[in-house]
Amino acid sequence: MEEYKRICPKCGNEIVYKTKKILAKSIKLGKPCQSCVQKVAKSGGKNGMYGKKHSEDTKKKIKEKRKYQKFSKETRDKMSITHKLRLEEHNHWLGRKHSEESKKKMRIVGANRINENGWHPSYNVTACKEIEKYGNDNGYNFQHAMNGGEFFIEELGYWLDGYDKEKNVGIEYYENAHKYFMEKDKIRINEIKKLLKCKMIIIKE
Repeated sequence: MEEYKRICPKCGNEIVYKTKKILAKSIKLGKPCQSCVQKVAKSGGKNGMYGKKHSEDTKKKIKEKRKYQKFSKETRDKMSITHKLRLEEHNHWLGRKHSEESKKKMRIVGANRINENGWHPSYNVTACKEIEKYGNDNGYNFQHAMNGGEFFIEELGYWLDGYDKEKNVGIEYYENAHKYFMEKDKIRINEIKKLLKCKMIIIKE
């Protein structure tokens, strides 16, 4: 992993950064190394209130004043940069992503926790009625959310809208919003078919 370095403007020690973006912001703010920051914090630095406390009356006055306080755009920009820099320095996942295998493991763990606690995903009443109707018209006996609960596939961490265990046929009801998740749904359906070796039926809103 590439490292980005600069010299601390206060003590001259080398500072190492994970990304070029953090380095650039540190240079812009003239930020010293962590060691220098801690030394200033321990000594109280230039803080005239170091070791002191505001009275309750003073706290109320400060709080009241801040209600109507307005910062200039320049000040807001500086505050924004400082805040983002602080977040990035403590974000160990900056620029990284979970692998598909990791995502799958996390999904399975989360889904199994939900199932073990007796919870269930939210469901569409209309979808259940449509699945029931399709089953009656075509000779299937689908288990769904309103007649025993959606069929849970423990190995994948997925629930099926409907499943006929005897005939090994699954059914999914796609609302109009599914058009935004077509790729994910395609992968999901393929994983289910591969594991259960079942036939899958898709009905649309």
